Amino acid sequence: MPLVKSVELLVDFLRNGHGRTTLLTGAGISVDSGIRAYRGPGGSYTIRKHRPIFYGEFINDEKMRQRYWARSYLGYPPVRRAESNPTHYAMAALQKMGYISTLITQNVDGLHHRAYAEDLSAYLAPAPIKPKETPDAPLPTLDPSILELHGTLRHAHCLSCHTPTGRDAFQDRLSELNPAWHEFQREVESGTREHKLNPDGDIELGQGVDYADFKVPACGECGGPMKPRVIFFGESLEPLTRRLSEHLVSTSSQLLVAGSSLATFSAFRLVRQAKEQGSPVGLINIGESRGDPLVDWRVGWEGGAGDVFPLVVRELLRDEKQPQVKAEVERMLTLGTVKKVLPGPPTG
Repeated sequence: MPLVKSVELLVDFLRNGHGRTTLLTGAGISVDSGIRAYRGPGGSYTIRKHRPIFYGEFINDEKMRQRYWARSYLGYPPVRRAESNPTHYAMAALQKMGYISTLITQNVDGLHHRAYAEDLSAYLAPAPIKPKETPDAPLPTLDPSILELHGTLRHAHCLSCHTPTGRDAFQDRLSELNPAWHEFQREVESGTREHKLNPDGDIELGQGVDYADFKVPACGECGGPMKPRVIFFGESLEPLTRRLSEHLVSTSSQLLVAGSSLATFSAFRLVRQAKEQGSPVGLINIGESRGDPLVDWRVGWEGGAGDVFPLVVRELLRDEKQPQVKAEVERMLTLGTVKKVLPGPPTG
């Protein structure tokens, strides 16, 4: 579909949503921020030799935990430094203009929050984790209206006592315990050593790397093992997060999916839920997706979300009547940095 027609389609879709459109995003939105997506145009893995760690491996195998934390230790600084790209800002602008009521993201990089919020202090403060939830537990209030379906790399917590900690503080502890790895990490951060950053926040390393000497600090409260506040492959969503995502879709007039192949069931089920309740669903994605047979329309065989969303915002901005909102959106349209993903095959 030509770009002009794609923009017109999405503008009409958002206007018809009457401010009750939920937006669901995936890894494709962060590619222009230098973070690779797992799947390509055909919906299959593009990072051929990389398989994300599974929850059972992390829980049951101390060596796998060492391997994960070593690679994540190197990969976290580039995620922390990554900047929101123009698509993130365009989506935030649609929220501020009232066309998108809630944004649900599968991404764990925090770039939607960076684009939306002026003050990130509340987001960076780790919240306590409740290991159990009663069926009548109240749903949390989203502020800002961004739900991280698979968690965030910004926080970590103890698997035993559930004590939370900020990832920046935990990163400092890892540096103290692993001075040799810290030097390696500084080379990655300074750009003197080439790296390839994966969506789960780890870095590709060459074959034969020995992780046995990497020291992972235990929980300062009980001595239990630490885990990032992200949902691993094979792990169930946090109950409150699952309930809230379902509630947001059930109270929306329609669902828009962008930059996702919908390969993970946690995202695909929201599309299925929307269709079962009779809500329109649109999809913007390069290549095939699991949701193609269900959606009402799709854009992306010739281009992705990055080509469409800034143009959509500019078109909708013509209707904006509030001078303060208009000025803020015009400013947001000048923001965002594009950093292309490093070319070449993975090395590890």
